[in-house]
Amino acid sequence: MSGALVIALILACVTALVLASRSRREGRGEIASPESPEAATDRAVSYMVSSGFVLSQKTDTSATFSRRKKPNTDVGILLLLLGIVPGALYFLLAGGERRTTVEAVPAEAGRGARLTVSGDDPGARKLLYAWAEGALSAPEEAE
Repeated sequence: MSGALVIALILACVTALVLASRSRREGRGEIASPESPEAATDRAVSYMVSSGFVLSQKTDTSATFSRRKKPNTDVGILLLLLGIVPGALYFLLAGGERRTTVEAVPAEAGRGARLTVSGDDPGARKLLYAWAEGALSAPEEAE
């Protein structure tokens, strides 16, 4: 019976980790830019590449960046203490490539662009969104 309890505990830990990582949705939304969609995309590419991301795909108005995610060593060691197989499986399967995409479309007013940041790398989404908000945001128009 204790073996089934250990397996249930391992599955509960892995499920909690997966749900926690999927629930972080920071860095989403649209950012208004006074630049053209092409210029805003080019500036985003320059920023992300200089920050250490790999440019996976680029069009005139969108770009996708990737980086390798490393497994959390604390979780891996805990799983290794519970058993060699769960720990080994975690270290083999927990990594992977994370992607972040920025897409620029012409603004409805006809000038500038709207940028949308998306992807499965919450850290990169947050970084790119914060940069775009500061570097590309259109100044508020006086009413």
